[in-house]
Parts: sequence; structure tokens; C-alpha cells
Amino acid sequence: MPKILIIHPEGNLNNNPNLTGIVEILCENGYVVDIYSRKRTNIKQVAPCPESQLITTSIHDPNDTAVIFIPEIELSKEALEGLKSNFEQYDLVIGVDRGIIEASEIACLINVPYGLISYEIYFAIETGQEFKIPEILACRDVSFAICQDRLRSGHLAAENHIDSEKIFDIPVAGRSLIPRKRSNILHEALKLDREKKIAVYMGEVNAKWAGFEELFESTDAWDDSWVMILHQRYGYVLSSIAERIKTRKNVYLSPYPSLDLNDLHLLLDSADLGIACYIPQMHSPCFLDCRNLVNIGMASGKIASYLQHGLPILINEIGEMSEYVKRFELGKVFDDFGHIGAILGSLDKTGLHRLGNNCQDFFRRNLNLDLTMQPLLVAIDSLLKSQDLQIAEQIMDIALINNNIR
Repeated sequence: MPKILIIHPEGNLNNNPNLTGIVEILCENGYVVDIYSRKRTNIKQVAPCPESQLITTSIHDPNDTAVIFIPEIELSKEALEGLKSNFEQYDLVIGVDRGIIEASEIACLINVPYGLISYEIYFAIETGQEFKIPEILACRDVSFAICQDRLRSGHLAAENHIDSEKIFDIPVAGRSLIPRKRSNILHEALKLDREKKIAVYMGEVNAKWAGFEELFESTDAWDDSWVMILHQRYGYVLSSIAERIKTRKNVYLSPYPSLDLNDLHLLLDSADLGIACYIPQMHSPCFLDCRNLVNIGMASGKIASYLQHGLPILINEIGEMSEYVKRFELGKVFDDFGHIGAILGSLDKTGLHRLGNNCQDFFRRNLNLDLTMQPLLVAIDSLLKSQDLQIAEQIMDIALINNNIR
């Protein structure tokens, strides 16, 4: 069985339904997949299926990205031979984001093709050339790349110098619809009246780009039929935020500190609306808070999760996804946080149910990874067959040379 190596520095595989789904689909189609990630003690790190392995490492790296070796440090001949011996079992190497730098070097060392999965786009105008050039060089010979939509793929092609024809558009989303089974588990856990409508904010809470400050202030104008529940991605909320929440009668922290992907329905089946905010921080020292968010497109995992579970969404103006919300009636779009109270006041249970049906229909047609992954599967299959053919031809050439020598 062909073996695939994935290098994933962030290490949050179990919180990423898209990457988890990619691994599962590859395994279901006859591949063995090993994922190498940095050890993250604050989150769960396990392989998503029996045909895969998750190996974690703890290399000392100030940049917190090195998984197998530090690319900036030149390896000795002995170290290179050790790498080749350890990884020559693989037929394909895939790097996730900055993992492409290690992936390209390993692929070159063992003479196999390699690809890129890009969840984040680093813009050279923000990072500077010293940071960006290693990524560009690593992408010179990629056989394929995964991005999320035409806009982001265009930026990736320009920033990483990748032929646009090699890039597959696969939105950040999980696999297949998850039937909505309405529950009151949040009402019971937080002792809420069952008639209360719940707007859940899932994902990052602590960062400025997440819009918590603006969202929190808007709740002062929400009517009594609505409450907001904040569910931080990894279960940690700054104490300052937790204290502020206590001052509001209609804002709560999720009773679940962190949920596996398989248990996400416990949160979303009790909610009536999912909120997602993306506010680019153009003066932030963090590169990913700037142009990467301006061009968020179809790269929002939380929005996809809401839609997958049939939960209508409330989002700010973020471009492509906002247009889909309006065109396909997937929820509501706001251009001012001060308008949220009035928007919520216009939504009743009947309208929310109709929007929820639209959400699942949109997910099924446009986001379902089981469908969007198919063109890439064909390409990988063709790529590895071509690789096998080249190897077979090389073996035949060697055999002919040997016969001639004899």
C-alpha cells in the first residue's frame, strides 16, 4: 500500500475537521498515512483512523514550527543519511503551511513527489523576504497544492510562486452532512429557559480579530429572547474575559471546556444561530491577522461546521462567504455590530428552521469534503502511478546496463 507522510507543525489535527477528513479519505482509498506534528500538551493528539499514525515531536525551535529537523540548520552527512533511512518508506510527502519547508527537503532526499496544504497565506509584504523566501523555494517543485477558493488560490500562487494549474480548491470543511437533532442540553447545563434562543460563538475568543469586544458590547441591545454562548476552541478563555462575562445576564461561557469533533453536535444541536466574525488587524505583529483575514474566503472552519450541522449563521462582511449567505439565505450578514440586536429581533423559530435547511443544502452541494476531495484523489493516484512507472523504467534501464556489461 502506498505510504504518505504529512508534516503538520500546528498539531491540531483533532480540532481540524478538514485535515482529519483528508486523512480519513486517503486511508479509505488504499493509502497508509503518517502525520508528524509538534507535541502540543494543551490539546488532544491522536490518529483519526486505524490506517493512520500520529507521531509527535518536541524539537527545540524558537519559531515553534520544526517537526523533524530545523530547516535553518545545515544537517551533517550522517544526519541526512539517517533521515533518508527513516523516511524512504514514503511514496508522497505533504507539508501543511510552513511544514512545506521540511516536506520539500525530505521529498528531495528520498526522491518522491510532494504537495502543499495551505490553510494560511503569508504575504511577503507583511512577513519580509527573510521569512518568505524559504517557503517560496520549498514550493518550486510541488506536484500539487490545496487552497480553499479561487481568490485565495490566486494569492497563494502569487505569493508562493506556484503554477495556478497545480492548485486544487478545497474549502475548509468536514465530511458529509450531520443530521440536526434538536436538543436542550445547553439550556439544561446553564439553567436557561427552554424558550431562549441561543447564538453560539465557536472558535477563537481571546484574539482581537475574533471581534469579542464588539460582539460583547452588542449584547446590551439584544432582546430577552436571545443569549450568547462563547465556546473557545481549546477551552481556555482569558480570566479578564471570563470576569466580564459574569457582568452580563445574557452572555455565558460554554459548559464544555473542549469538544472532540464527534461531540460537536452536543453544542450546535442546542443552538439556534452560529456567529463568526473576522476583523483583520492590519497593524498586528502577527502576519496571519492581516491580509490573510482580509481574504478569508472559504477558509473558515467554524462557518463550515455551522453549515454542516444545519445552523444558520450570522457573520460580518468578509467577502465571498458573505455573498453566499445573502444569495442562498444561509443566515444574516451585518456591517455594523450595533445592528446585531435588531437583526436577532427579526428572527423567529420558523425562519431559523428554514435558514437551517438552506445551510445543509449549501454544505451538501458546495462544501462536503467527500465531494470536493475527488479531483485531488484522482491527481494523487495518477501522480503515484506515474512515479511507479518511472521507477520501473529506471530498474529496467539498470538491468539492461548490467546485461550489456556481462
